[in-house]
Amino acid sequence: MLLVLSDTEKAHLAFVATLPEATYPDLLRTAVTTLTTEKQTGKSVQSAASKLQVESEALTSSIATLAACLLNAAEAVVSTQSTGWRIECRTGSRALRNTISPNVFTQWTTTDAQGSKSEHHLNCDISTLAHITEKLQQAQQELETFHSRKLLRSLNRIW
Repeated sequence: MLLVLSDTEKAHLAFVATLPEATYPDLLRTAVTTLTTEKQTGKSVQSAASKLQVESEALTSSIATLAACLLNAAEAVVSTQSTGWRIECRTGSRALRNTISPNVFTQWTTTDAQGSKSEHHLNCDISTLAHITEKLQQAQQELETFHSRKLLRSLNRIW
């Protein structure tokens, strides 16, 4: 996923980088609120700007840029994957009567940063699919840990 930023967006994000790290969660929360309610609460931004001793207009435009970056990143992630699925069910055989063994067939189409598409197929039973889902959810939760966030910050500084 590659996001292309304009010079003004880069300037707004550079302004955010000058703020104390303790304010980042509040800024992101405000950006998400801006996306969900489609408006910023002017009083909260003004009070935050006065506490940080910065101009409220600079903080407002930086929050709007953060919201736009979050929206573009979400759209890029959603547009790079599509899925299709079907359930196949064998209801018995000559040797095993009255047995049901369901399988789930999924087709994943992914797009990389260069725009090339590739298809991946997965055919598994229900318990394996549940196990895969559980492992993916665990991996997603691990990304939200302090250690992972610290590692990502370090990698972002390198890039």
